Amino acid sequence: MDTQQLASSSCERSPIEQSRVYDSPGTYEASFTSEYCTFWLFFFCAGSWAEHGSDTVTIIVEDEAIDAETVIDYRMEAESWNGASGEVEDSSGYDNDGTAFDGADTDDESPVRSGDPGTCRYASIPSDGRISTSAPSELQQPDEFSVAFWFRAQDVSPQDSILSIGELNGTYARPVEILRNADGILRVVITDEGNNEQTLGHDASAFSGEWVHIAVTRRLGDAPGANQQVVEQLYVNGELVDFNDDERPNPPSLMMADDIHIGGLPGAYSGAADYDDVVFAEGALAQDGIEFLRDRDLPCPTAQLDHIRLTHPQSGLTCSPSEVSVQACADAACNEFFEEVVDLAFTSPGGNWSDNPISFTDTASVLLQYTQAETITVFAEATEPEAANPTRCFSAGVETNCEMDIASAGFVLDVPDHVSDEVVGGTVTAVREDDESPQCVPGFSDESKSVGFSQSYSNPDSGFLSVLLNGTALGDDNDYTPLSLDFDAEGVAEVDLQYPDVGEVQLNARYEGDDLEEGLVMLGQGSFIARPDHFTVVARSENMSIPEDSGASGPDGPIFATAGDEFEIEVSARNLSGDVTPNFGQESPAETVELEVDLAEPSGGNNPPLSGDLNPFGSDCDGDEAPGLACGEFSWAEVGILAITPRLAGGQYLTMPDSDVVGQSTDNIGRFVPAYYSVSRSGPELAAACTQDEPYNYLTRPMSFNDNAELTVTARNSDGLLTENAEGVWWRFEDRSGETSRSGGDFRYRDCQIENDDDFTDCDGLADTIPALAVDPGAVSIAENTGDSVSGGTARLVFGDGGGNGLFGHRWTSANGAPDIPPFQADFRTRVRIVDEDDIPFRRFENDSVVEETWYELTLPVEEDAEQRHGRLAIGNAHGSELLDLQARVVVESFQEDTSGQAWWRVNSDDACSDEVELTVEAQTASTPATLIESGDGCGFPEGFDKVWRETAQDGDFNAWFQCSNEVGSHRVNAETLPEWLRYDWSGDDDAHDQAPDGIITFGIHRGPDRRIDFREAR
Repeated sequence: MDTQQLASSSCERSPIEQSRVYDSPGTYEASFTSEYCTFWLFFFCAGSWAEHGSDTVTIIVEDEAIDAETVIDYRMEAESWNGASGEVEDSSGYDNDGTAFDGADTDDESPVRSGDPGTCRYASIPSDGRISTSAPSELQQPDEFSVAFWFRAQDVSPQDSILSIGELNGTYARPVEILRNADGILRVVITDEGNNEQTLGHDASAFSGEWVHIAVTRRLGDAPGANQQVVEQLYVNGELVDFNDDERPNPPSLMMADDIHIGGLPGAYSGAADYDDVVFAEGALAQDGIEFLRDRDLPCPTAQLDHIRLTHPQSGLTCSPSEVSVQACADAACNEFFEEVVDLAFTSPGGNWSDNPISFTDTASVLLQYTQAETITVFAEATEPEAANPTRCFSAGVETNCEMDIASAGFVLDVPDHVSDEVVGGTVTAVREDDESPQCVPGFSDESKSVGFSQSYSNPDSGFLSVLLNGTALGDDNDYTPLSLDFDAEGVAEVDLQYPDVGEVQLNARYEGDDLEEGLVMLGQGSFIARPDHFTVVARSENMSIPEDSGASGPDGPIFATAGDEFEIEVSARNLSGDVTPNFGQESPAETVELEVDLAEPSGGNNPPLSGDLNPFGSDCDGDEAPGLACGEFSWAEVGILAITPRLAGGQYLTMPDSDVVGQSTDNIGRFVPAYYSVSRSGPELAAACTQDEPYNYLTRPMSFNDNAELTVTARNSDGLLTENAEGVWWRFEDRSGETSRSGGDFRYRDCQIENDDDFTDCDGLADTIPALAVDPGAVSIAENTGDSVSGGTARLVFGDGGGNGLFGHRWTSANGAPDIPPFQADFRTRVRIVDEDDIPFRRFENDSVVEETWYELTLPVEEDAEQRHGRLAIGNAHGSELLDLQARVVVESFQEDTSGQAWWRVNSDDACSDEVELTVEAQTASTPATLIESGDGCGFPEGFDKVWRETAQDGDFNAWFQCSNEVGSHRVNAETLPEWLRYDWSGDDDAHDQAPDGIITFGIHRGPDRRIDFREAR
């Protein structure tokens, strides 16, 4: 493998071309120096050689087999985000869509590169916002990965998170975080399972407020022996600015990652910033791949004006203007409006429009006044932008040929817009053109006439219910219903109208004369809009239906659904009488409903938006036809109780002014609970109690926990994201801080038994040769950081007090006798029960599958692999003069092996840690018990001789001396008060190591060599 790199001398006139050959991929620095001769003699240098110029270049030797596959590609091209789950679209093809939190949205004001194609829109993320998604399987343990993105800082804080794979754990997110550190520079931290951190860094230029392209890659390569090459690189604007390239012996994999965050971390602050073209890849991108992403331009999405739609009455009057409405349609069915400004010119009939041309957005209305009684053509065209299709005309919901009949006499119908099923008053005015002017004069005066009326559904263009005019249901279109009206002197007749449905409806009037009016036909039309009175909401889950069921009012209420799981919301549009209005949602464009979500409990908690959408109105949650109803599958990502209020989307019904409709709030939608808990650990390790020379521990002597030994328990929703509201009374674990005996619906400790225990049989690290050792129930001190001290869905279970002061104990069992055990090294295991009061357990991930468990198992290694030694306190027999102080052998022994493998009990000369031993003396053949010397000098020896009892052993010896008694006799010395781990099976019954030692001391004249043997065991 080789690479070629050019470098130039300082004068740039004589390029130096060098070729270097490298054996393996990596990042190398090559230095070049050119020299010149100070004096040439013909072709020989007669002077000296001096440096002319030098340069150092970075050479990247890439493996030809490098392969990276994009698994997330966020191009940020959506018009906007509202916090719905999955609305940040992934264009990689892997469907790893993200969710925008806390105000993250898109913008197009100042992209990386303007134009089309260009970089188009980008994400603008406020200081407390972020884009999050669950880490895909390819990035859950990203030993080889790439991430590349455009970044522009808007404001910065002392330490901003920019992007992370994983959650905040300690100082940094693990396993990967890109951030601005406290010194204001760009920093990358990569953490493996061994808690080893590798860093990359650059200067502060990334936070200048200008767009910069940042990329980080990591890959593994072969290396000699058992080593493995690890290459980590940081690029800024396509240039390599920092790298790690080293060989590591069996490097651990990176830490596991549950989530990916762009912007701030949950529970951590971030500066406001803009992002674009965020790409994650499995594998390490080569530099040309990073440059490609940096330079990538894409077509910008654009909207198009499909056609102009004119809605006009079928007939008009020469003496009264007619209203014509205009719509800019984005599709053929006009289900959506074109959202940009449209310039429109009315071309027929000419010169008769109240406004011409006009500029409008969505919809507008103009008046047409035509003074000749004839048939006319109504027409208009968009001038900017031009429509893709011709203008279309409609009347009463039916497409027409744009023709309109203008007459000199007819009816003007006036009914106000109103609430559905409200009885409103309207007027029918009979008019005709004045003989001497173009003004309207009464067509009827102080007389009664039978006038036919019908209804035509305009928007929507069909319907279910009839208009009631003066209490009579009207027929459709040409099916006229005769009504007798009383016209006053002004030609006005009053009518009462009631319509129990919603939409725009056209009233049609027709009068045919008889007798003297034979041949007279008078027509008229008038439209009104009826809006819903309110909306209602029903929330349904597998557990209940609200409001039919009462729901929850607090943290102890019934469970409605799991955070992140789907549940149904059904919305119905209702009229003034409370009946369903079946035409709602059938309009063009279709009206719909927004759901306002208020957090009822916990007060002041996190309230992400609902994820999901209502289906179009017209079917219920079972998919059956149900006009006036809409249903949708929704999820909510948090813990708590909701109140949901439906309201009209857009705040206006059709073109009716002041027509916002706010529904009835449905409260007590809850309780939402976590889907599961995740557990991560910091430590814990055990520290041996004895550390005089080499650390060791006596079997069954409690060992202390290391500093910061804890478990972090995090409440999560079904998408794996943190549920921040699980705190305070919403943290559903009993607070048993400081207790060591654990039971009930909380975190519980349980012993690890080596003997038959159906629940927990495996204690790794304890050899089969020591079957009598087990963990002592209740000997683990775990302080729970629960209740009000839980922060944002996360609690800490601290072993001991978090500062190394907690103890881990174990004990002997009697089931397998009481053997003598040589020294050994072992890890201990315990486990903590993690299941809340709602029986929600924790989860772990194993081989790409999810395992739900209630017990979290921990292996507890002992620091520095300290030995476990079998120890005992031994008391020897002693005999001496009654005139002198008597020393007895009170020592700590351990069962030790020699180099040949033979084992026996001997004084543990390493012991400087044993304490809490108290001796008692009982007189046997003497009248008064001897006295242990605990202070003073005793008798029979010169002053200053060390005969004082040691509270703590030194070299395994307690230095036991007894006061001379001036009395001949024997005394029994025992140590009933001593630590459990220094007891022994002194009786030899192979029952248990639970007996205290004793011995005999005798004061008196030596009797001579009578062959008496001092015995050590008094039993």
